[in-house]
Formats: sequence, C-alpha cells, structure tokens
Amino acid sequence: MSQERGREQGQAQKREGRTKAASGVGVCVGGGGGGGRKALAGALGVLLLALGWMGVGAPDARAQGAGAGADAGAAQLRVVHLVGGVDALDVWVDDALRFEGIAVRSVSRYVRLPAGEHLLRAAGPGGRPALEERVLLQPGRAHTAVLVGSPRARVGAILLVDEFPRAEDRDRARVRLIDALPGSEARAVLDLSGGGKIPLGRGYTPVAPGSYDLAVLSPEGELLMRVQGLRFGPQRNYTLIVADLQGSGRPTTLFVVRDRPNPPVPAIIWVGLALWALLLARFVVNHLP
Repeated sequence: MSQERGREQGQAQKREGRTKAASGVGVCVGGGGGGGRKALAGALGVLLLALGWMGVGAPDARAQGAGAGADAGAAQLRVVHLVGGVDALDVWVDDALRFEGIAVRSVSRYVRLPAGEHLLRAAGPGGRPALEERVLLQPGRAHTAVLVGSPRARVGAILLVDEFPRAEDRDRARVRLIDALPGSEARAVLDLSGGGKIPLGRGYTPVAPGSYDLAVLSPEGELLMRVQGLRFGPQRNYTLIVADLQGSGRPTTLFVVRDRPNPPVPAIIWVGLALWALLLARFVVNHLP
C-alpha cells in the first residue's frame, strides 16, 4: 500500500516537473516572442532605411528625357573625376558633401540641386584642396562637371549640359567630343564611314550605330592619339572626353561616358533586402530570450 502510494507520489512529481518544464519553455518563447517583435520592427526599420538610402540616388520620374522635365527650379549634376595623381575626390556643392570618394576615371550618379549658381569644392585624401570653382546650373537640365588636371597642372572644372536619348533617335546614336586638355589647341576628330568627321565641341552629332576610330591631332596635323573600335549603340548618347592625367600637355586618356538618367535599382536588390530583414527577424525570434 505504502509502495503504491509512493509510486503515485513519484509519478505526480514527474508530471509536475514536466508541467514546470513545459511552462518554462513557454515563458522563454513568450519572452523571445516579445523580443522577436521588437527585433522584427528593428529589422524592418533597417530595411526601410536601406531602401530610403537607395532611393536617394534613384532617378526621379520627373527628371527624365533630354535633361528637361524636372521641377522648374531643380537641376541635376554629376561629376567625372579625371584629375591625375589623385585616387579619389570628395566634392562639396556649397557647404554640403554631395559626392564622396569618386574614383579617378569614373563618373558619379546625378544628384538633384536647386538651379542657379553654386560653389564646387573638391578635395583629395587628407582634405587637401584640389578645386574651388563656381558653376551655373540651368533649371530643368542635367549637367556634368568634368574635373580635370594633374599634379603639374591646375585643376579645373568643365561644366557640360547633358541631353538624354530621345524616342526619335531609336536608329542612331548621338556623340559629342570634349577637349579637357588645359591650354591645349589639339583637335580631336571622330572618323566616320564615308570620310566624315566630328570635331571637338559641346554639341551632339547624330551618327549611325557601329564602330568608329578617334584621332587626336595637333594644330600642325601631327597624330597625338588614336583610339580604334569605339562602338556606339542605337538610341544612346555618349560624351567622349580627351584628357591628360600625367601633366604632359598631350592627350593620354579618352574617357567615354553614357549620357542617360540614373539607372533604376535592380529588382533583385529590393528582394534581397526584404529576405535579409525577414531572416534576421527569424533568427532573433528563435535564438534570443
């Protein structure tokens, strides 16, 4: 009898222990669930911040077309870094850092700015000043500031007014050649099929899609540089910049940039960010108290 009572008490204690253990697990899940909700909110906040950051550089639908169509008082500006001897540049517009760490031989995305006069300041590593120059941005237009120079030549900015591809240019490309050689009188020409030429200038010239050669000549006709096999696609605008990054006074670099609105953020990045936030929230729910 006493043995049966003892067995019953033992079984009751085991059941009580299992109940407490289960209750303990439930408390952990509940506590973790509360933390998980907070973590989920935090993860979604991080996701929204990331998407907002990516949206800063995303194109504005009102700023498409041939550099027009933006807000009446707004303009767009991007920067090309062709300053020899400086690996990267930070560029301020007035007192705001707008372009950070632009690598040499690269182009930034467009940023939107109020139209009117602005002070451009550029600095290399260590904050060493490289440029301070005023530029005038036209309302509703896109602009490119080409920063040129070298350790042995003054750094300056060439401001260009850009045009984007148009619907009527579906069967042709539009090209312009820019002389970024400080104090140079060199002439660059683009050899066209049939013997035609495109001279240096800031206006676009329509050309048939295909492959072309570029020749840079001195005023006496001496060949200073030749680039073969430049390919231009239909309904695309190109700016070809002849520059000297070595301070030699002769052309050493040809930089080709597409003139188009900022490319949209690929959908795969949005999906990846969403999955990252969900996985982070799930990890927090399952592993933190």
